[in-house]
Amino acid sequence: MSVNIMSRQTSSSWANLLPDLLLSIANRLDVTTSIRLAAVCTSWASTLRPCLPSFPPICHDQPIPWLLCSARKSDANPNYSVLTFYDLSTAIYFYVRIPIPLLCEHHWVGSYKGWLVTLDPQLQLHLIKPLTGAHVLLPSKGIEKEQPKKVILWHNPNNTNELRAFCLTQQGRLASARLGDESWTWMNNYNGKYTDIIVYQEKLYAVSLYVLCYWNLQSSSTEGTVITGYLTWGTKHLLEWNSELIMLTMNNYERTSLEIQAPKLVRLYKAHLGDYSYSLNSVSSLDDDALFFGANCSYAVSSSGRDDIQGNFIYFTNQMSRCFHDSETFHPNHNFGRFDLGKRTYYKPCCPQDLPMDLPPPIWFWPC
Repeated sequence: MSVNIMSRQTSSSWANLLPDLLLSIANRLDVTTSIRLAAVCTSWASTLRPCLPSFPPICHDQPIPWLLCSARKSDANPNYSVLTFYDLSTAIYFYVRIPIPLLCEHHWVGSYKGWLVTLDPQLQLHLIKPLTGAHVLLPSKGIEKEQPKKVILWHNPNNTNELRAFCLTQQGRLASARLGDESWTWMNNYNGKYTDIIVYQEKLYAVSLYVLCYWNLQSSSTEGTVITGYLTWGTKHLLEWNSELIMLTMNNYERTSLEIQAPKLVRLYKAHLGDYSYSLNSVSSLDDDALFFGANCSYAVSSSGRDDIQGNFIYFTNQMSRCFHDSETFHPNHNFGRFDLGKRTYYKPCCPQDLPMDLPPPIWFWPC
């Protein structure tokens, strides 16, 4: 009996550890240990989880994104879900439990500075912060007849309380909403279905098979501007690298081979932008940078001084199928793995390849 009393007293005293002391300890730990520390008890979770994104091991100058692999029901509480992450820098899995049920039924449609955008079976969009457990619903009205494909977020630098979301649908249309709005607002469509969107220098850019256009985000108008120029053939994606707007193209009609040195489908172009026109120049090298690219987010990280990523490589995920070839290279249409831009060669994914094939493709997730 005395042992049980002592055990309860010891457990209680640890749970009542001073918040400042607990934060001081957590600030000196690695990422996964900090996350595990927050899972010890509800008292520690309430102290640590709101601060997790600001911890030095998580928030540093050039973080390598985590790979969000899967979600499952919590065995301990059906009202919770457990997210599985893979950390490329340490090559280990870790798990985060959040108070949102049935997240395993959601699709991931966006990731932005610690936020995850998901789509549930009722086509309701959710804005979730896995490290803190924050959860907000995005509007459901206005886009009922279309299915969201990608959602990107933008904080207004002139109003830090204003968070805007831009939704690209499977049908190629574009809508916008501010956090707190009751409905989405459709934006003008110019000559065809949009294939990708990005916020670049306080403008929203959208690209289709035929046109590139933009909207000034400091304006309240839904009218956009079409800028003319020659667009290369193939599926187009927009991303930012070295403060430049980059267009990544995949030509699905180009003949390819599985031979190691064969040219592949991926090409990069730097866009030189004017108010009403633009030009594209081919990009042959990323120098020491590694580009993390997915259908819903992208980010560039310098490989200088690191041995966990390779420079001049594109790390793909969340693109089409996740199947891959048995050899060291695999079919380029799968677009899940690493692409050596210099050798124009695909390699197997940088993460473990034992993920169930019936799950949604993984997505890059930036913790802060």
